Amino acid sequence: MKYPRILLKSIIAVTLLFTQSLLAAPQRHPALSAKFDRDFLLSLLPLNDTATALKNKWASQKDIQGPMLAVFWHEWCAYCKLELEACQELKSKQSLTVIGISLDRDEKLARAWALPYRDIALFKNVRTGLKGEWQLNVVPFTIILNKSLAVHSVYTGMNEERWGLIEKRLSMLIASEANR
Repeated sequence: MKYPRILLKSIIAVTLLFTQSLLAAPQRHPALSAKFDRDFLLSLLPLNDTATALKNKWASQKDIQGPMLAVFWHEWCAYCKLELEACQELKSKQSLTVIGISLDRDEKLARAWALPYRDIALFKNVRTGLKGEWQLNVVPFTIILNKSLAVHSVYTGMNEERWGLIEKRLSMLIASEANR
């Protein structure tokens, strides 16, 4: 009869540990403290004409302002294509800057993949260590930036429900910043 008591105590201990881990404060994603400052944005390599024009505009401005939607992508990612298509549609409805940042090493391949997305400024990241620093382990990796380019929220992966949440958050952000 010792086994049932030991088993019961083990179950209680595991349950308490699990409950404590659920009640613990959630971990902040490293990208929430990412620096989307002028230097970072000007370090990006333009992949299309829209990106070149935007980078020239940024270079001539003292302050770069949002709101901005930044999507990190890979050319092999089918969900990234869906995300960029949704971004292109959203850009036609909302007043915001949408940028796509390729995490691919091959610039030629990234440029070819960027061709259909003429309304979105697509760039190639040239900063080493960015994927590890911001833990960009899942693509598409989407970041909403507020007017001062501070990270408002971070999303990974792609599905309709998540995209609906991104649209809703962007609309609320744009409306709240318009009232300021």
